[in-house]
Amino acid sequence: MTEFFCMDLKSYFNHKLIAEDNCSDMVKSRFDSYGISEPGRKERVLYSPRSLPNSLEHIKPNNILFIFPDSSIDKYDNISCEGEVIYTPDLMCTSVCFLGLSDTSNLKDKVRLIFSDGSSGEIEILFYKWLQGENLYITDIKNEDCKIALKSIKDNASIGYIYSYEAKVPEDGKRLSCIVLPINPCLHILSITLKFAPDSL
Repeated sequence: MTEFFCMDLKSYFNHKLIAEDNCSDMVKSRFDSYGISEPGRKERVLYSPRSLPNSLEHIKPNNILFIFPDSSIDKYDNISCEGEVIYTPDLMCTSVCFLGLSDTSNLKDKVRLIFSDGSSGEIEILFYKWLQGENLYITDIKNEDCKIALKSIKDNASIGYIYSYEAKVPEDGKRLSCIVLPINPCLHILSITLKFAPDSL
C-alpha cells in the first residue's frame, strides 16, 4: 500500500498561469511573472480556470494524488523553477511526483534530493510543452512517466495541457529532508506529492 503526502507550495509560488482571458489586464497589473508566450500572439497565454479543478481541490490524475493550487485572481499559482529549496516532512519516500508543464519545448532537468543524514541524490524531472498534448508520439523526448493530467480549453477552442510526472527515489531507506529544484524558469510546477510506504512513518 502507498500513501501520499501533498506538499503545500503556496509560499514558493512565483508565477501566474490561471486566469480568464478578460482578466489579462488585471493579471498584468498585479503580477511581475505571468502567462506563456506563444508565437503570433501579443498577449501572453493564460489557462482558463473553467475547465480546470477548483482551487485547493484534491485530484488524482494517473492515480497520483495532488492538491490543485489556489487559482484566485490575486494569487500566484505555480513555481517557475529558479533553484527553490523546498523543505519536506521526514518521510522515507519511494517517489516524488510533479504536476506541471514546460512553456517552451519538451524539457528535462535534474532535481536534487537532500536526505536527513546529510547525503544527497538526483532524480529527473520531465515535462512536455504545454501545447504538446495528444501529439506525444512525435516528441523528441519520451518518458512513460510523464502523462497528460489536465486540459484547459479556452474561448478560442485552443487547449493547454498540464502533465504529471513521477520520479522514483533511487536511495531506498533514506528519509527526505528537502527538494532542490533546477534553475530552469521554463519548467512550471503546480503541485508536488510525495509517495511513501505507511510503515516508514
